[in-house]
Amino acid sequence: MGFQGEIVSAPNLATIKVIDEALLFERMPNAIELAGFGTLEEVGEIYITRAPQLQSLAGLQGVSRIRGFILGSGVGVSTLDELKALSKLTGRLGLNSTSVSSLTAFSQTEELEQFTLVNNRSLTSLAGLSALRLVTGDVQIRDNAIPKEEIDAFLSRVEVRGRVSRAP
Repeated sequence: MGFQGEIVSAPNLATIKVIDEALLFERMPNAIELAGFGTLEEVGEIYITRAPQLQSLAGLQGVSRIRGFILGSGVGVSTLDELKALSKLTGRLGLNSTSVSSLTAFSQTEELEQFTLVNNRSLTSLAGLSALRLVTGDVQIRDNAIPKEEIDAFLSRVEVRGRVSRAP
């Protein structure tokens, strides 16, 4: 299910609790919120990109299970606090060219299939990922504000079964 262009809310989805497939929000230059998803509890994957006016993930505050979360470039969101109900993330986690400064929304994540942090200049720590123990695929940590020593410590405690690409 995807949303593009001028869509700024989804009032007709107010009773849906589960979306098995991906929920895509892309090329939404005027979207300021994701209203209408308040009853949503589980999503296959959430993918958000090119929504520069989107300052908050309000509307997704009830989501507790996601198989993947990708926040791409051109999104105005700087905090993921609205994802505080998230208790299970199992697939991909990716932040690419965002203003996000904390990963605490993913504090209960223990295993991922893929993990990507690229070009997140406000991201200074991996502290929010203290429960992560295993990545079955690739890990990419590049061009963030995270100290090299913290990346090294993270990679020494997390089992990565795929390739690792890293740089401060």
